[in-house]
Amino acid sequence: RATPPAPTPQQKERRGSRTPPLGYKRGDTSSTHKGVTRHRRSGRWEAHLWSRTRGKQLYLGGFDTEAEAARAFDVCSLKKWRDEGKGHGLGDGGVLAHQGLNFEFGDYSAVAPVIDAMSLEDVVTAVRQGKLREHYA
Repeated sequence: RATPPAPTPQQKERRGSRTPPLGYKRGDTSSTHKGVTRHRRSGRWEAHLWSRTRGKQLYLGGFDTEAEAARAFDVCSLKKWRDEGKGHGLGDGGVLAHQGLNFEFGDYSAVAPVIDAMSLEDVVTAVRQGKLREHYA
């Protein structure tokens, strides 16, 4: 068998020249919000939540804006922490007991009773489908 010819400099350049959409650099996928990243190829914002019990990230969905993804993270984080009894409730004097949210706790006062009646899996599914946006938009 003959070995294939070595690629020309133009072929090498063409092969690795995929540029991400929207003009951002390849490594520019970080966000200022916790739990939010930008997808390299599509340019959409994604939200992820770490689950210690499962030992992996939970994908919360893809979103058009960074703020939407951050709110999705907050809602799922709120549910997770309330279930574990580790905060996200109002402490003495109305002070936020847990500082892990991207936005103010008061922004989620309408969604808190709704998610309390759901499991974490149901909340993640509802967030992915956009069914909870009306409560915190």
